[in-house]
Parts: sequence; C-alpha cells; structure tokens
Amino acid sequence: MIDRCIEYIMIHTDIFNAIEKSTRNLLDAIKSGNVDSIEQLTDNRDQVIKLSEEVYSRIESFINNLPQEELTKENIELIKAWSFDFSDQINLIQKLDQEIIDSLNNEKQEISKEIGEIYKLSQKFKGYNLNNLK
Repeated sequence: MIDRCIEYIMIHTDIFNAIEKSTRNLLDAIKSGNVDSIEQLTDNRDQVIKLSEEVYSRIESFINNLPQEELTKENIELIKAWSFDFSDQINLIQKLDQEIIDSLNNEKQEISKEIGEIYKLSQKFKGYNLNNLK
C-alpha cells in the first residue's frame, strides 16, 4: 500500500508543478496584455487544480489507512518531506495568485481611466450634430 501512496505522491508533485507552470503562464499573459488567452489559461489551470484535489484526497486516504507495519521511519520521513514540499508549493502559488490579482486590478484601473476619458470626450461633442451641415 505504501508503494501506491508513494506513486500518488509523485503524481501529485508533477501535477503541482503543472499548476505552478500554468499559473506563471497566466501571469505572463496578464502582464503582456494577451487578453485572448487568459480565459483558456484560467480554465486549464482550474482543471489541473481539480485533478490535484482528487489525487491529494487519495493520498490522504492511503496515509490514513496505512497498516502499522508499513509506518517505518523512512516512510514517515518521506510523507513528511512531501507534506513540507506541498506546503511550500501552496505558498508559492498563493504568492503568484496575489501577483495575478494585483495585475488584474491594475488593468481594471487603466481600463476605467480610458473609459472615463472616452466618456468626457463624448460629452464635449454631445451638443454638436454634424450630420445636418450643408
């Protein structure tokens, strides 16, 4: 059973690396203004996160059901190491997510300014009907 648990731990590590990569790709798309790909990158990231949750759930189940004889010092250290690595990965993803939020808020402010400027310009010309000129 520990072998299956270790296998899932390795799979989970790979999945979390994919989450990090997709998060960085999303951040790059936002920073470069590539609006067209943001939705697709977000959807892909969400799917990988869901997969991660499923694998994590299986790992938890394996750990909770490990027979006493398989709880060797080596196996416990392996599980602890994975847990610490997982915690570090979560912190990194949260940091990247905060960067994404900050970047999106900056974009939102810029777009609001542009809309305001366009509105002001349209108000300046509101009373002029240039279609009736002879």
